[in-house]
Amino acid sequence: MSRTQGTRRFDVLGAIRRNERASFHELCEATGIKSTSVIFYYLQQLEKEGLIYRVAGARGIFIGRRPAGLPLPKERGKRQRKMTSKEQRGGWAGRGANAF
Repeated sequence: MSRTQGTRRFDVLGAIRRNERASFHELCEATGIKSTSVIFYYLQQLEKEGLIYRVAGARGIFIGRRPAGLPLPKERGKRQRKMTSKEQRGGWAGRGANAF
């Protein structure tokens, strides 16, 4: 019988409760999930729901809501687009009528 996404997500949460300093590979072994990218996806979902939080630069994953004052983790996997030279110069705005 296959496990549902919600069940597997809570399997990951249970593995974190048993070992808050577990690596992605250790979480894979504990839950039977074969892909570390799936573990990363479930961690993102649990963090969005407020069930866990991660601290930037720390290995641990913590249960519960993020205390005030802790830095937010960096967004991973999202590439920022480089600005074009026109955007760097400010585009056409602010040049005035005498720009040409």
